[in-house]
Formats: sequence, structure tokens, C-alpha cells
Amino acid sequence: MLVPAVDDDGNDIAGVRAPMVGAPLGTYCGWNLRARGFGHGAMHEFSGSYIPLPESLEERHMTGDPRRSILERYPNADAYAAAIGAAARQLVEDRLMLEEDMERAVAAAANWGRPRHDIRLK
Repeated sequence: MLVPAVDDDGNDIAGVRAPMVGAPLGTYCGWNLRARGFGHGAMHEFSGSYIPLPESLEERHMTGDPRRSILERYPNADAYAAAIGAAARQLVEDRLMLEEDMERAVAAAANWGRPRHDIRLK
């Protein structure tokens, strides 16, 4: 099976990286594995996968997850919104996102990852 090359978070390196991938709360895959024989030879329900990041350093150590936790990346909600803003700004500079959508991406960051995460950045 061939899959794209990934970064340290497990997110695809190639392609346009949406702000939520540039400032992740998890690993986003546009593909998923299926049991042998299920949908063999067909693009059957190719819906993708989402694997949340550990929420804290303690959870990361407890589970053995090599990815940095949410709190190691974003100590508060403002830091997460700033990271989303920086990722969106880069897309605008690369002419891959409209400038008017940058503010929408930052506003949406207030609840991205919900309800998948119990943690609330303060």
C-alpha cells in the first residue's frame, strides 16, 4: 500500500496544508485502512481518519505517543489562534487562500477539535 510521506505529526507533507493541519490538534489522514476483502478494488467509503494529539505531556508519556501534546504546542487559546493565523497567513502569501478567509479561520479556531478533545485552552 502506498501512502504519502508525513511530518512528525503524521500529517501529509505534500499538497496544500489547511490551517488546521499547519497548526494541528491531531493527525488528519485522507485515507484509512480496511480489512482485507472489504471494498476490494473499489474506492468504497474512502472517508479518512483523525487521530487526536495527546492533550498533555503526562498523557503523551503514558500512551507513548511520539507527537508533541496540545499543551506543549499551545499553552492557551490565544497561542492556538495565533498558530492558526500564522498558517492561514502563509497560505495567503502563497496565494492559496483568500485574505478574507484568514479571519474566518482564526475565528473558527475557538472551537476546532471539539468535541474530540476534553481540554479547553484558557
